[in-house]
Amino acid sequence: MLSSGDAPHRVGLLTLPSFHHPDRNSHILQAAQKASQRLYVFSPHPTGPGGLNFLTRMYNSIAHEAPCMDLVPLLAGAGWTVENVSALEDLEVLLSSPLNSKLVAHINSTRERAKLEALPVAFLLPNGGSGGQVGQENSDEGGEECDKSTACVTEMEVCAVGGTFDHMHAGHRLLLVNTALATSKTLYVGITVGDLLVKKKNFELLESYEVRAAAVVKFLKSLRPSLKVIPGPLSSDMSLAGTMKEIEGLIVSRETLPVTRAIQQFRQELGFPDLKIVIVDLVGAQSQELDAEKLSSSTLRQQIALGSSIHCG
Repeated sequence: MLSSGDAPHRVGLLTLPSFHHPDRNSHILQAAQKASQRLYVFSPHPTGPGGLNFLTRMYNSIAHEAPCMDLVPLLAGAGWTVENVSALEDLEVLLSSPLNSKLVAHINSTRERAKLEALPVAFLLPNGGSGGQVGQENSDEGGEECDKSTACVTEMEVCAVGGTFDHMHAGHRLLLVNTALATSKTLYVGITVGDLLVKKKNFELLESYEVRAAAVVKFLKSLRPSLKVIPGPLSSDMSLAGTMKEIEGLIVSRETLPVTRAIQQFRQELGFPDLKIVIVDLVGAQSQELDAEKLSSSTLRQQIALGSSIHCG
């Protein structure tokens, strides 16, 4: 597992020629050793039509080596451009392939015009400097088609998402990135509380509701600053997705998909339209079967209980 404790910078911006670039994952892992708190990832080019499976691959690339990295993709679909990326005030270093030097220069010149300091630049090696041939690393160049197993860019004005969100990790972030892309105006976020938590392993290590809610809101606002995020407690009672007519879509991980049937049935009984369901893949799993082992907060809490110094949030 990577340790970012000795990283020379806290917050970095990794620039990519494309989110489908073949060196994307190795560059993310290299960049994780240079930015200890947050890593933004940006490409000025659209992600392409159809699916967002590249996001699953991106978060899978850190699931074992850096599961708690605050990895923030800045996507055109959420309104990000060179101009507003350049204006981010918490940036400390630019990370890039030498092939992307023009974009790096553009970002720094844009910052200087905005009276912000130019950033130091660290260039990364292809394929992690392993000597392998450039372009051999799980390329997904060209985008993908939408299908039932792929989260697709289908914007709705009002959506909902729910989860425990304890010790925020790559699986949570993938769920929330897809949520931010699917929601154009208002998002209701249910944060699990009460009797839904008591049977969790290492219950005493669970973060408080306040800590978890703050982490979720902070991450969502970093993805899509214009998004109105309304967090609230999620208990065993019917969720807001079932009781609020104006909610159009529900974003769920594959493991919680069965819950949507009860929610849809409840809405039908109230005379509400069915929700559009966006299904997000599991992270760090060998398969997408519901019983597959995956990256989870329970595993991270167990590691903490055994003395690991993991920091997530």
